[in-house]
Amino acid sequence: MPTCNPLTRVFAPSIALTLLTAALAPSFGQEVQYHAHSEHLQILQPFLGQWEFEGVATPGSTLPEGTAFKGTMSARWVLNRCAIEGKWSVLGDADEVLAEVVFHYSWDPLKKKVVADARTSQGEVTHEELIESDGTTFVFKATHRLADGTAKTSTRTSVLAADKQSQTTTWSDQLVGGQKVPDLKVLSKRKPRPLQEDRAAVVGTWTTTFTNAKGEQIRIVKEVKRNRETVHYYDADDTLTRTHTNRYWLQRRGSHNTWTFPGMKIVAGPEAGTQVRFPQPGWYIYHVNGDQLIEFQGLGKEDGKPQFMTWNRVTE
Repeated sequence: MPTCNPLTRVFAPSIALTLLTAALAPSFGQEVQYHAHSEHLQILQPFLGQWEFEGVATPGSTLPEGTAFKGTMSARWVLNRCAIEGKWSVLGDADEVLAEVVFHYSWDPLKKKVVADARTSQGEVTHEELIESDGTTFVFKATHRLADGTAKTSTRTSVLAADKQSQTTTWSDQLVGGQKVPDLKVLSKRKPRPLQEDRAAVVGTWTTTFTNAKGEQIRIVKEVKRNRETVHYYDADDTLTRTHTNRYWLQRRGSHNTWTFPGMKIVAGPEAGTQVRFPQPGWYIYHVNGDQLIEFQGLGKEDGKPQFMTWNRVTE
């Protein structure tokens, strides 16, 4: 949901631009009551989240005609859902940030319109008003004031795909200093959300085998639900020797997805009834690949020797 044409001026080093954000916390036990203006902004809900965009510079842009560009964009609720705040960044070939825009959408109670205001790292200030929307196509009229004082007007049209996973944004009717410049089109796709996808992908029953220190083959079955896992251990005779259960959550640590758990309760076997609590939550790196769950364990100081474990999904 970009608000400004990123190619109207030569890129400058990015600067930190932030808008005041706040949340009004409800009293404990009360239902959250969002700001009344949020009702008017619900139409923009499909644009929330993380996006990646790309395009090709057209004649009249500061980039040479035909130059490909890319970037990222994000949008989220702020101020008790009184506004939507976001930022997009134009990236260079090495993913360095070349320019940034901070924007917010709100409801103007006098004009009775959804409006948008934005400021770029190059000093451009933009004001937009939503003039037409059917829930899929959104048309904004914009006025711009560039850093050198030049005035600009444009029409921005954003069209969502049926699955709301991509959008096409076109800046048309662009007049800079009274002169018309060519249209610019940007294609955006929603960024993958690996943790959200993984939360669904890991649910189910998984099994693996390994050879213990005595040279015996051990089978393990792991049953994973939304926020809890139960793990069963079987000896070489396929006799259940132990079962434990624990809460877990998925999170990011640097560039890795990790499986984190605070402890466990042993519910079957000689130590049944024992509650194990860790001083710090345990964790290991994991990766879901279709019907395989790959774990890289033993990375903590107290975890012993690092090892890979590959689980196969039980589909019967």
